[in-house]
Formats: sequence, structure tokens, C-alpha cells
Amino acid sequence: MQFETSVCEELIKSVDILSFKDKYLSGEGKCACNEKTGELNSSTRKVPADLSKEVTKEIEEIAKKAFLGLNCSGVSRIDFLIDQNTNKTYLCEINTIPGSLSFHLWKPKGKNFTDLTTRLIELALKKHREKNNLILTYTSNILQNFQGAKGKL
Repeated sequence: MQFETSVCEELIKSVDILSFKDKYLSGEGKCACNEKTGELNSSTRKVPADLSKEVTKEIEEIAKKAFLGLNCSGVSRIDFLIDQNTNKTYLCEINTIPGSLSFHLWKPKGKNFTDLTTRLIELALKKHREKNNLILTYTSNILQNFQGAKGKL
């Protein structure tokens, strides 16, 4: 299975804990999103996040294991927490249908919204074809010579 990760983003918080206002609102209660593009305003996040190569690789590996282990497909956004005292990385939650497909995280990797949605449609069509081709036929009777408790079947 092909697996690709976007870049990581870091949401900017105004206090020790990320608040609803930090994540979704800016200024005087206005949406922190650009109305034309649907992207979060850059003042509320860092893309890519300021992470070491080692932490980025660890996050990608955990994301891959979670995505495959949960049998996900398409795009998901997986949130992580990093303990600043121990630098331990924790998977927080997986968003299987993230808003706007989190396409702003793919742009730094050279994928625009059209590329991303086209690839998702291709994957969905492939999965549909594979599902519809799951027809099993047997050309022989594997129980033909089976001896049951009372003799031949």
C-alpha cells in the first residue's frame, strides 16, 4: 500500500494549553480561516512545524502504523502531542475526514488541492473496482474425498 505524509503543522497557542479561541478564532471572534481558500491564517500556525528530523520521522512512523492499523484510506489528519519535558510523542486522535482535507499541509510538498482531490478520486475508483472484482469461484470440490464420522459425504 502506498503511504504518503504531508508536512506537520504546529498550532500557535496564547497560553500553556491550546484554547478554542487559539484554534478557531482570531482577533474579535472572527473565523481564523481565509474565506477564499479555506486555509487557516498563518498567524495561528507554523507550517511546517518547528520539529527536528528525528521527531518528524517518529511522527510519520506512528501515523503510518495508526493509519494502516485502523484500515484507513484517503486522507486523514492525525494529531499528536509532544511532552516538552520528556520529548515523548503521543498520538492524540485521528480525524478520518479532516476539514478541507487539510490540503494546506500538502502544499509544501508540491500538491495543490486539485492534485490532492484527483488522487483521492483515483484511489476511491480503484478501491471500488477491487471491491467489485472480489468474486470467488472453486473449480473443484475440496470435500469430495472427505471421510466424515459416518463415512463418505
